[in-house]
Amino acid sequence: MITKEHHKAIAEIIRDTRKAMDEDGRCKWWHAVQTIECKLAQYFTDDNPRFDRSEFIAACKRFEE
Repeated sequence: MITKEHHKAIAEIIRDTRKAMDEDGRCKWWHAVQTIECKLAQYFTDDNPRFDRSEFIAACKRFEE
């Protein structure tokens, strides 16, 4: 179950990524997406040691199921 704590953490990851991209001044959408993927994967790994980081990253790259 996703809790309010999870929602806040995910929002912080997105906010921090947006801020970094704005400050950089040369944001490319794929760089922002890759940063969010990596930060979410790290957050999920820290939250659950059984989380499969490589499966998550692969799922983020899939366009069709």
